[in-house]
Amino acid sequence: MARVRRRPVRYLMAPRQWLGSLATACLATACLIAACLFVACLFVVSGCQPAADAAPEIRLAWSVRPQPPETGPILVLLTLTDGTTGEPVEGARVRLEATMSHPGMSPVLAAARETSSGRYQASVDLTMAGDWVLLVEAALPDGRTLRRQVALPGVQTSGRPAGAKPAAPLART
Repeated sequence: MARVRRRPVRYLMAPRQWLGSLATACLATACLIAACLFVACLFVVSGCQPAADAAPEIRLAWSVRPQPPETGPILVLLTLTDGTTGEPVEGARVRLEATMSHPGMSPVLAAARETSSGRYQASVDLTMAGDWVLLVEAALPDGRTLRRQVALPGVQTSGRPAGAKPAAPLART
């Protein structure tokens, strides 16, 4: 007797079963994508937090000219003092980042220069009226980093003509 080879029977899914398995696969893929996006957002949000201040004993005194601050160029005066010894902190590399307190504005960056022992100044161009925040970051000579935030609420529109410079700094801050 001759053997008849049987081919396996392929069972086709009914359309309802096929749609159900497709929906399950899409739901599983959507859940995986949502979980990946959630983890990515956690990394982004944690990266937006300012780094810890490595020099908490350093005192920062600051003032701005003109007072109250107006749009346009302002002069930021900073004094760094060692809180344990009372000595001025010389030779720091000081950088300022001015941002609006609401999202969507590009930050304004400026480098401060040392004008005398422990005193630094920078010109920062505030581009619009509103609430601003200054992030002061100083690389100290001993390798530590100072990070502080300074609030500049209620910056008003300037009455100065375009291109005018702020008033000269006072001798004392």
